[in-house]
Amino acid sequence: RPFDVPAYYREIFVEAEYFRHGVTLPPGAIVFDVGANIGMFAFTVATRCPDARVSSFEPVHETYAALYWNTQERGLKGVTPFKLGLSDAPRTVTFTYFPYSAGWSTMYPNWQPEFLESVEKSLKAEQHMPLPLRLLMKVPGLSTLSAKLMRKVQLRSVQVEAKLETLSEMI
Repeated sequence: RPFDVPAYYREIFVEAEYFRHGVTLPPGAIVFDVGANIGMFAFTVATRCPDARVSSFEPVHETYAALYWNTQERGLKGVTPFKLGLSDAPRTVTFTYFPYSAGWSTMYPNWQPEFLESVEKSLKAEQHMPLPLRLLMKVPGLSTLSAKLMRKVQLRSVQVEAKLETLSEMI
């Protein structure tokens, strides 16, 4: 299970981040969910607006498989998943895919020291970690070591090919 799922769950379902500042869904809404990940936002749209039509785009095969299962195998109405990303031109590109943090998958990975430090800081603060890891984070001297170890696991990546298409073509 990716480490980022609890954080996305909290962001989408608990804090309703995508519906801040007066954002609403009118009846019959048409939504393009670009970078759909595993489909949590599509699920939110489908439950908030049952007659909405959602096109969910996820270019990374492994993540798309979870998106497909979460939307199609569970019978989520009105959601159509696409195994591709959107861009300015159709092409095939290489993504850096993070199996334990799928939401960070990108064409432009950031390996700068500031980013790596922010990951460690985030790991030390995260409450969604499994209990044994949270307990390790509280042990003086082990929190930094645990965060560095978790960072290595969380940032393990592989290169994958992904297809991109234009928004115009998909419309």
